[in-house]
Amino acid sequence: LVGNNSYHCGIFEVMKLKSIQELRRFEVEREKHGFELNQLGKLIQLQGSLKICNLEKVGGTTELEELKLVHLQHLNRLILGWDGNQSDRDPKKEQDVLECLKPHNNLQEVFIRGHGGHTYPTWLCSDHSAKNLECLCLKGVAWKSFPPLLGELLMVGEEHPSVAGQTFQNLKILELVNIATLKKWSAYSPFSKLEVLTIKDCSELTELPFLHMFPILQKIYISDCVKLVSVPPIPWSSLSKAELRRVGASIQYID
Repeated sequence: LVGNNSYHCGIFEVMKLKSIQELRRFEVEREKHGFELNQLGKLIQLQGSLKICNLEKVGGTTELEELKLVHLQHLNRLILGWDGNQSDRDPKKEQDVLECLKPHNNLQEVFIRGHGGHTYPTWLCSDHSAKNLECLCLKGVAWKSFPPLLGELLMVGEEHPSVAGQTFQNLKILELVNIATLKKWSAYSPFSKLEVLTIKDCSELTELPFLHMFPILQKIYISDCVKLVSVPPIPWSSLSKAELRRVGASIQYID
């Protein structure tokens, strides 16, 4: 296939191309026959990265039941996107859709953007995710609770933080972007493999873990977290990149 993502998402009835190995982007279109989510279910030869957009347009349960994303065993990256600006959101439906988008057990990278459901999918906290996930990026999700594999998190409106469990054992990249419900994040078990940490646009966030919980961290990016009371001590000599922008009341920019 050609490299332009717009060509990838414009393939009519892509399910008929059962031997296709690359489909970088798929856009769900409820109004158009041939662009339903269940078109992906038969594409068991897909490899590499798959981005699924417009998930708010998923029709009914039949689409989800026929999808069987878990059968796409050769994917290593999955990007799931909802339109976060839609006016008529259905949190229960969005929760059901995300839960049904369970990937295979050896997936390495997960990106979830704009999800309006109330919490994370159960498959994100499976033993397989804990062992195999290397990259987790969450952007603009409306979750009221987060995976305990991320540590102890206190959400806006809650009196007590979530109970932390084991952390992601092989996570190398973690991005938390535009999480308006996140207030405090603590970690009591180290993220021993984490190399890149990005925290951005978390408007209610007041507390972060101390960086010794990330013993091999190479890069840290924190920006637009205006309520962050204090920034953990930065081990400047051991990092290859550290960037702080509009953090708390006093830090406008440090690079």
